[in-house]
Amino acid sequence: MNHLINLAHNYFTAWNTNDVEQLKPMFHEDIVLIDWDVSVAGFDKVVLTNQNIFKAVPGIRVEILNMLTDDNVVIAQLIVHISESEAIDVVDVLTFTDNKISAIKAYKG
Repeated sequence: MNHLINLAHNYFTAWNTNDVEQLKPMFHEDIVLIDWDVSVAGFDKVVLTNQNIFKAVPGIRVEILNMLTDDNVVIAQLIVHISESEAIDVVDVLTFTDNKISAIKAYKG
């Protein structure tokens, strides 16, 4: 498996624990997070945004359907399980710099 695919898989596995302490080592100091609700830049703001997601939606988790990679980018097709009865389709575009995630762009649909 491609090295970046492994890093992305590790990120989603950690994200599913809803524990930002597991995510912190994966984030680049200049990380950017953009989705349909937020746009934040910087390590501390991205960590706080993830904490807020986990607090607002306990047990949220992703199911990986497919991952593709090219150069320093991984595109992941996901199902985000918000609850037992609610899920949404999402595509995450993860950009890596020095083996750390430097950008996360999430698209709902």
